[in-house]
Amino acid sequence: MAVKYNSPPNWPAPPPGWTPPKDWRPDPAWGPAPAGWQFWTDENEATSATPAGSSSAVAGVPPTKPGNWFSRHKVLTGVLAGLALLLIGIGIGAGGGNDEVAAPTVADTSSPATPDESSSEPAPSPTKTSAAPPKEPAEPKSLKYSGRGDKVLKISKPADGANLIKLTHEGDSNFIVDQLDSDLDETENLVNEIGKYGVTTILDVAEEEETKRLRIQADGKWTIVLSDLTTAREMDNSASGRGDDVLIYRGGAGVAKLTHNGESNFIVEFYNEDGSENLVNEIGKYSGESVIGSGPGFLQLHADGKWTVKVE
Repeated sequence: MAVKYNSPPNWPAPPPGWTPPKDWRPDPAWGPAPAGWQFWTDENEATSATPAGSSSAVAGVPPTKPGNWFSRHKVLTGVLAGLALLLIGIGIGAGGGNDEVAAPTVADTSSPATPDESSSEPAPSPTKTSAAPPKEPAEPKSLKYSGRGDKVLKISKPADGANLIKLTHEGDSNFIVDQLDSDLDETENLVNEIGKYGVTTILDVAEEEETKRLRIQADGKWTIVLSDLTTAREMDNSASGRGDDVLIYRGGAGVAKLTHNGESNFIVEFYNEDGSENLVNEIGKYSGESVIGSGPGFLQLHADGKWTVKVE
């Protein structure tokens, strides 16, 4: 049976006859394909949704899991969007066997006419159209803001949903940063510290959060850098640091050994395709173990001292 690539209706239409190459990935800005979308169809069949239980995998497009944690909980949308980019980046969701994508070919939009034996006119030459495939997703970009003292800062985000945010302060007194929505209402406190400070955390974790401004209270210089969530630093089976941080974890499920030598909160959250899980929520010094799910996923740490994470 001859099959052809069937682009979702909410994605840009590809050139006629275009077939995705093996390493092609859809632009995240196009949004997800409709649930159950069939990416490969019989050339003689009309476009339709994939029946339950059938495969619709295409390179870089993870299959939808009906009824899973994502569809039941309308939170952490931005984090899950970042996770989707991680899944695309390592080919999760690309099927094997019959789901392998064929090599690209240049579409030939016409065929040479068959010459009439009674005619002396030569047959017209075929007209070939060389159309470029859709552009690859652009590299993640960052936006940096800097200032001194109190400020209600209007921001733009490099990516939709959750973003990685790095904040630093060089003063000696309070450094407080709050998220504000379009009505200038506070949605979440990001930082409440005293003196010199540096932290990496997540902006707009929950679906209902869409930060438009940051209310900054400071007595010294400060900097704020926003970037795509997938630019967080990666860990293999271990990592260490001080204060708040965000890590990308690509390992398998295992036992996470965690330590903290601070005096305040030590909270560790893990996000993967199965949802979110709290690994630790303690105050002060800590040494213990917790079960961590398989990656890829994100670890978000809240701490005021040195910490370590080791997965076995």
